[in-house]
Amino acid sequence: MVESIDFILLPSEIWMKLSGWYGGGPPLPRKVITYGYGKNLMVETKPLTLKVVRSTKLNEIHTVRYSKATPVLTLKNECCKMMSINPEQVRVWDFHTGQKFKLLTNENDRLDESQIIDEQMILIEEKLASGEWPEDTSTSSYRSSSSSSSMYGSSSYSYSSSYSYYDNYGNRSGAPTQKGVTGLSNLGNTCFMNSSLQCLSNTAPLTEYFLANAHLRDINSDNPLGCGGKLAEEYGKLVQEIWSGSYSSVAPRNFKHRLERFATQFAGYQQHDSQELLAFLLDGLHEDLNRVTKKPYVETTESNGRPDDIVAAEAWSGHKSRNNSIIVDYFQGQLKSTLVCPKCDRVSVTFDPFMYLSLPLPMQTTRIIPITLYFLDPLKVPIKYGVTISKVATIGELKKAISAMCGISHDALVVTDVYNSKFFKEFRDKDSVDDITERDVIHAYEISTPPDNGDHENWETVYIPVLLRREEITHSHYYGPQVRQVLFSTPFILSVSGMTNYEGLYRAILNQLKRTVDPNKFTTVAAAEAENQNQNGDGDEYNNKGRRKSTSGYESDSEDELPQVSHHRTENQVLRSAPSSNTPLFKIKRLSNYDERELHDDGRPLHLEDRQTLIIDWDARGLRQVFDEEKDRELTVDPTATVAQKESDEDQCSLEQCLDAFTTTERLGEDDLWYCNKCQLFVQATKKFDLWSLPSVLVIHLKRFSYLRKYWREKLETLVNYPTKGFDLSNHVLHGAAGDLPPIYDLYAVSNHYGSMGGGHYTAYAMNKDNKNWYKFDDNWTAPVSEKDVVTRSGYVLFYRLRGSEAIMPPIEPYVADPNANNNNTNTNNTNSSRTGHSSLNSIDSSDEDENIHSGLISNSINSRFFPRANQQSDTDSSCEMSDDDTPLTTVQTRNNTTPNNRHNENDNDGL
Repeated sequence: MVESIDFILLPSEIWMKLSGWYGGGPPLPRKVITYGYGKNLMVETKPLTLKVVRSTKLNEIHTVRYSKATPVLTLKNECCKMMSINPEQVRVWDFHTGQKFKLLTNENDRLDESQIIDEQMILIEEKLASGEWPEDTSTSSYRSSSSSSSMYGSSSYSYSSSYSYYDNYGNRSGAPTQKGVTGLSNLGNTCFMNSSLQCLSNTAPLTEYFLANAHLRDINSDNPLGCGGKLAEEYGKLVQEIWSGSYSSVAPRNFKHRLERFATQFAGYQQHDSQELLAFLLDGLHEDLNRVTKKPYVETTESNGRPDDIVAAEAWSGHKSRNNSIIVDYFQGQLKSTLVCPKCDRVSVTFDPFMYLSLPLPMQTTRIIPITLYFLDPLKVPIKYGVTISKVATIGELKKAISAMCGISHDALVVTDVYNSKFFKEFRDKDSVDDITERDVIHAYEISTPPDNGDHENWETVYIPVLLRREEITHSHYYGPQVRQVLFSTPFILSVSGMTNYEGLYRAILNQLKRTVDPNKFTTVAAAEAENQNQNGDGDEYNNKGRRKSTSGYESDSEDELPQVSHHRTENQVLRSAPSSNTPLFKIKRLSNYDERELHDDGRPLHLEDRQTLIIDWDARGLRQVFDEEKDRELTVDPTATVAQKESDEDQCSLEQCLDAFTTTERLGEDDLWYCNKCQLFVQATKKFDLWSLPSVLVIHLKRFSYLRKYWREKLETLVNYPTKGFDLSNHVLHGAAGDLPPIYDLYAVSNHYGSMGGGHYTAYAMNKDNKNWYKFDDNWTAPVSEKDVVTRSGYVLFYRLRGSEAIMPPIEPYVADPNANNNNTNTNNTNSSRTGHSSLNSIDSSDEDENIHSGLISNSINSRFFPRANQQSDTDSSCEMSDDDTPLTTVQTRNNTTPNNRHNENDNDGL
């Protein structure tokens, strides 16, 4: 659930006032707990749900709920009380994924500090009769069964012991096919994290840096914008596990735990965005490894008419005086930003650092929807149009566009989605055309409308959806031929009086079908064909699946959702049941909630209801005689429909086109005004970005999630043809690339997103730094992949390496700890010589890695200079009094962080 959409948080006093005035309830009190790096306050809206297993009663699992701030000891004591066990005789195991992952030895730790996650298992292990703990010679696992019992809603589980392929950290043993080709376990909706981690893991210079432990030399534990060095340390451990060559997959639980301690927006196991994670991680690593311990004040540098080279050099020098890390060395470049005041023509030029480029995709604001129109006049052949319409239009607007093309009033059109010969959905005028997907088959039907004289009171016409059904013969090895009824052809909408009788309805249906059905053939051919069948056998054709080919040309591979009539008859019984001349061509059945009821001719009004579906069950012999399959397939194709197909096939662009869109001059929006200090007004200035200098590692984020209006977003499935080798940016960069090398880049990793706005899945492609082969990483599954297959419509974040950049960077020297040095001061770089003591900061004792960290580190721990979206989570301020144990919510206010102006900031939040 999402705050402010599904629920809002209120202080208890306000809740009591509102409930006293208006009633309602029940109240849902929630605790304010301390959470994350620096012990911020937050409202715990969803406690942990845990599944607790007792080792001596392995057939039961108890579901319990606890706050993340609950101590392990409290969990242990309350579970022992529930199970009637002596707490002195048990110990508690983290039983994640049914494995003995970790013994919870520190019972004073909170559940979140012990890395206990939602919906995981906890093992309460009892001592043996001998007073000893059970030997852990094999790994226990639980398999769910069907029974359930427990006052807490437990389910029965069966127990088995089997050889474990996992170590005590959840890593899967066994050498990978190649060092570095190691999967990452999905901990629960963490595919977004795994995708970004795999791309960074295959960033050769960064990985070599961490494998050499060089990061320990640069750890900046005093940086208030960082994570106390802990994020960099944990990432270094993860990289070393991935590249150890000992595991085919690794469970990044420790890294995930450490990450969410510093970035509460990633806490829990909700879906997030791989680019958001990457933005935080790169900036977090930068601040943890920043070699600058005292940042000087640096004013923003503007050109004021000076040459760009001088201004850019000043800006970069000022930036490096505050930011100097391995991340800056490899990942950061410069953008030239030009703003022009529309009133006084003042030009402001600044040079800003960037960590990655967010490129918009060339996007059309219109789409072409193929629609087949069926006329009220049954003799008219249907026409297929390609209707051009705004992507944010309504169905009512779509009907008006169809009306303009065919001349039929929009009030006389019904727009439907047809699937498997039945109506899947009827669209209402207020529905959005976004509800129509590329795969939908859209039909528009002309219906009769009230007369122009406005006599609506006597208008008795109802609109009846009609489905056509026929018999189909299937064959069984055991029972011989079988008959079932399947839908076929195109359904239609019948305009008819609701008070008509059976004969009137029958004739109205025949009239609607008279272009494809000739009832005269039934009376003139029936006898001759019956005699011919008696003389020559059944004479039917069968397809390669043993089914009789329908004269309508339709075949069915599966049961339809409608009720099926299936019975056993011999083939001759089916095919020799030629009707007499008085036999009707079909039976009419009324469908309601999948219940069929046949209509009979008793002369009385049928009292048909609007939109009540009818099924026409055709007589097998009659259908063969009277139905013209060629006319049923007749279709007039308007030229606009051909254009629609062509545009669908050409839904692609080049990466250079995305760069062109990024560097295009645009006017700021009304909500993004710029202050001109010359005319002293906030104005809608024009803004333009240019690439000034490029880094050794160029990260490109394709903005596939875009707003077309304030509350409406879509995912763009455009195929971006990004080059895998030789991506030449000479025409796009003004100054050059790192080391004055030619700006030519080679792709080495891709983060992919599959799915839609509502959810999806992340994977990665990456080229191994050692053997230069490409691999696919899908959580813990890895496989080789061809280089030509890494360019897909799912490409989301691209990683490029400057060709030849490995030659211009100094070699990485492995870090060797000085055994005589204080463990808390591992930094030997001269720029870190003063890092052991800052009078302006609290000292940090690494023996207590979280509790004593400066309390102001987390709210804005990520510097928004490069990542304007990384901080747009709502922080929580609280003015409530906190006791030693967490207390219910009293006063909570939300604060939204602000971000600097960004030309594309309305599209940057791509979290899912």
